[in-house]
Amino acid sequence: MGRRIPIIVGRQLYIIIGYLLLIPIMLFYLFTPKLRGRWRERFGFYCDKNKSSSMETERLCQPADVRLSQDSRKSEPAIQSVNILVQAASAGDVAAVYPMLKELKKKIPSAKFVFSTQTRSGLAMAGKLSGAHQTIFTPFEVRGAVKNLFDYFQPQILILEYTELWPLMIWEARRRGCPVVINNLHLSSKRLKGYSFLFKVTGNLLEMTNLVLSRTEMDASLAQELGVTRKKVIVTGNSKYDNLVIRGSVADCVSGADEQKLNDFLSLSGWQRGENTVVVFGSIHTDEEDRLIVLCRRLHQRFDHLRFLVAPRYPERARKIKEKLTAQGIITHLLTG
Repeated sequence: MGRRIPIIVGRQLYIIIGYLLLIPIMLFYLFTPKLRGRWRERFGFYCDKNKSSSMETERLCQPADVRLSQDSRKSEPAIQSVNILVQAASAGDVAAVYPMLKELKKKIPSAKFVFSTQTRSGLAMAGKLSGAHQTIFTPFEVRGAVKNLFDYFQPQILILEYTELWPLMIWEARRRGCPVVINNLHLSSKRLKGYSFLFKVTGNLLEMTNLVLSRTEMDASLAQELGVTRKKVIVTGNSKYDNLVIRGSVADCVSGADEQKLNDFLSLSGWQRGENTVVVFGSIHTDEEDRLIVLCRRLHQRFDHLRFLVAPRYPERARKIKEKLTAQGIITHLLTG
């Protein structure tokens, strides 16, 4: 296993490295469209949009530690709701954790979900979900920003989706007595050495959690190999599949104006019920686009009754894919993008 760095030394080392890497990370975010913007939130400055008073808004837009220092601390208000902080990297992760949140809402009607996500698509997805009290960009992995996040929202539960193992979030949650839950844990045997190395510096982040919900028995076994107590792990399957809606028709999945928009789009695309088969290509990454184009062209030449529905991983790529398909002689229309 190798020698383990003393936990106090490891944490301080990690915090120092975080600050040293802050400028390069900011530059990377600046030149990456899906990560760019809302810089205040990255440092733990938040505004409550529900407040109408300009003085109150100004106060809330201060750093959380400054805001709290100005408040009267003689008495604490009674908790009116349960604040649940959800850390999900992108749109797919937000969708995957949602079935769990719906069940939590049934059990805890006063629950308010704050979604912290890395990408613009994640913010957009979280903003569409019922029960989302606020959506924010994930703060930079520096101690001040993460402390501000917890000071401001005062979460009673922290939910980490997939493998969002942010050391500072987990440490801060534990310091405050906030339970930490991992949902949809998925581990690769090829990456166990990487996790083991990280844990030598940060401590065992998985073992610091209160509950681990894994996708498969294999994931649960790999978590045990990393030192997680078996009683903490429950195999629940992939909740992303639980979020699928299967209805009598495609139009049943939407309503109102969206249904009319979908019907108009299908009509524009020449789709006819009972005559055309729709092939869906979901979560297409940038490096998969050219292969997709070749496949669509071949299928289009052999089976002219097929219609293709393409959902790019990054919505901003939709117009580029449309141009590529059009160049291959495939009539293409945009539903969104």
